[in-house]
Amino acid sequence: MSELISELRKNFQDPLQKMDQIIGNMKLERDRLKEEFEKRIEKLRFGQLDFSQLEDFLDEPYVVIPKRQNEWYVIAPKWIH
Repeated sequence: MSELISELRKNFQDPLQKMDQIIGNMKLERDRLKEEFEKRIEKLRFGQLDFSQLEDFLDEPYVVIPKRQNEWYVIAPKWIH
């Protein structure tokens, strides 16, 4: 009986070690993704904002694009109404 229990423990040891390794790798990947996400949020929040471009946009918050002869598209944000 004790040999059977020993054999069962041995048979489960390898898969359990592999599962622990997979869980460890998943935690590392989760941490990497979290860090990358936080960097991107920070970049959106502060890194790419050029206030001179923002001022230019607010002075003229639309664009005129030719459509056909004597016709144009005027594109502007909804909040311009």
